[in-house]
Amino acid sequence: MGNKFVPIGIIIIAVLALVVVKPMAVDTRKTNAQINAYSERSEALGMKIAKLREFQPKLAEYSATINDLRTAMPAAQQIPEVLVMVEAIAKNTGLNISGFDIQPSSGGSEVGVGMSASGTYDNLASFTSKLENNVRPIKIKSMAVTSGQGDASQIAVSVSFGILYQGKVDQQVADQLN
Repeated sequence: MGNKFVPIGIIIIAVLALVVVKPMAVDTRKTNAQINAYSERSEALGMKIAKLREFQPKLAEYSATINDLRTAMPAAQQIPEVLVMVEAIAKNTGLNISGFDIQPSSGGSEVGVGMSASGTYDNLASFTSKLENNVRPIKIKSMAVTSGQGDASQIAVSVSFGILYQGKVDQQVADQLN
């Protein structure tokens, strides 16, 4: 009687093994495939990160260049900055400013500046040179020079110039750039 149940027990164990072990084996294969896919993706991302790290110094260099260009050609008129810049140039060259006249742009790309000052010819030549070589593009439109009263070495100058900026830029873009 004991021998009759042995084959039935073996068959029951085999059926249970197929029902329980086979799905686990399929799940294990799926898990291994997912692990391999994640491993490949991780390697690919690691290579991309390495490439980005190679470009990091170049990006820093480009960022500095872009900032220099934004300084040279801002998106907005920046009238207070224009006044400070022109006053600093005049002061550094020895010109004494007696008056400013700013003509803000109305839809263009240039801030008009009229300035009256006095100093020596060398002061004026130095001022003109610094304006022409400034980081911001400047167009000198007119210049009138008259001899100073009293001191022959002093001259009076009236200069009209335009300081350029990007002009008709969408306000959201201008806000992002500055």
